[in-house]
Amino acid sequence: MTALNPLHTLWLTETVRLREEHAGPLEDLEANRLARTAGGDLATRIQQRALHLAERDGL
Repeated sequence: MTALNPLHTLWLTETVRLREEHAGPLEDLEANRLARTAGGDLATRIQQRALHLAERDGL
């Protein structure tokens, strides 16, 4: 995945959130593990999780 600017990262994070709101929770064990491993504050980990899920699902 190419590097995203901060605005695109936030949009992608919101896209994943809305997808889960409408379709239910995604299978995210691997994305959560990768986000925790990357570290950072809660907002950073949420964004990392969303990026991993988006890449996996082709968003």
